[in-house]
Amino acid sequence: FTPQFVFRTGYDGSSYGSRFRYFYFTSLNLNFRYQKVIWGLSNAGFHVGWQTKPLRIMLSSRFENGDFSGRSYIGNLSFRYVFKGKE
Repeated sequence: FTPQFVFRTGYDGSSYGSRFRYFYFTSLNLNFRYQKVIWGLSNAGFHVGWQTKPLRIMLSSRFENGDFSGRSYIGNLSFRYVFKGKE
């Protein structure tokens, strides 16, 4: 079980030198793993995937407006591979 807090930061480009114009809390993710299967929930969607030591494939979703009505849906597919380094 791994909880994660997600924050969003950036700037709108209107002022020179101000890199962190805004910084706010976006979501709370609750992640679970059982053997090679990973899944979790957030305040805006869910995710499910498969993970080994070097490889992770995950499908995640986000429902806009915080509801699950399906009016506005965003889906993401992510891949991660860790190359073995010198020891």
